Amino acid sequence: MEESVQQTHRVFSLLQADPIMYSKYFATYRKNVWFRPSWLHLQQMMRDTDGCYWIMSEGTITAGISISENALGSLFVIPPFHFSQSIAAYLKEYIIERTSGIDRIHAYNVLPEHIAAFAAEGFEPVQSRKCMIRPTEDIPIQLLPRTYKCLQPSPAIRMHITRLILDSYHDHIDSRDHQCFTQDILDYFEHHSTSDLLEASSMIVDEQTEEFVGVCLVSLWEGLPLIYEIAIKPGHRGKGLAKHMLRKAIHELNNHYYVLRLFVTTGNPAEGLYQKLGFLPGDELTSMVCTTNPMSKSEGV
Repeated sequence: MEESVQQTHRVFSLLQADPIMYSKYFATYRKNVWFRPSWLHLQQMMRDTDGCYWIMSEGTITAGISISENALGSLFVIPPFHFSQSIAAYLKEYIIERTSGIDRIHAYNVLPEHIAAFAAEGFEPVQSRKCMIRPTEDIPIQLLPRTYKCLQPSPAIRMHITRLILDSYHDHIDSRDHQCFTQDILDYFEHHSTSDLLEASSMIVDEQTEEFVGVCLVSLWEGLPLIYEIAIKPGHRGKGLAKHMLRKAIHELNNHYYVLRLFVTTGNPAEGLYQKLGFLPGDELTSMVCTTNPMSKSEGV
């Protein structure tokens, strides 16, 4: 089904895409900023995805986008076309017209070159993240200060891990609520931990107080290792604990995997450490929100 509205003397429309054709275009034209393993993997991501649409301009396919309820995501543009404010306006109007009582429209994973067009239509940035990647390697593991020891994480201490992460992220750029952290750690041990990944993971203990003060959990994402969580409690930072845990992960994973990835939020000072350890950053992807009901913005809804 095709739907269209007139915008600035040009007709834009959305046409639901065939998943196979859409997946080939997505794999080719969407930037691989998260260092996904292969073109075929990028294609496979979209083969079974609902809500994929072509953005048409005067009957010609110009771009692709994922749409669900009040959300837009993973936009890509097909050369020689460009994403413009008028297309952002059409997408915004499309969401508003088809969803009653909507207060906010979310645009996820916005590439840097598309931010200005969304911003011109009232979308504001909420958070930006980038993926970073480094080869695994047989490198020396940096020694811990003598008052600390390193243990292997286990499900038996997951409540301590949750508390540690919650304390570490208090008033932090990546702060989340207790329920979210609790579910994340539960999911890790139930679905994302294996013996080799746990061997590459770390728990740091202050031997003087027997307090858990640092954690690094390694998971598997798209067949490659990913830092699931890394946190150091305030008062124990600047002592090389994070560096120790990351070097351990790089070393331990070397016999099983070629690379290690992690995500970092823009503004997190830890990015400097990651770069010093040889992690290469990809492009930023930004989450943006457009408030369509002024009252919801003032009320903080």
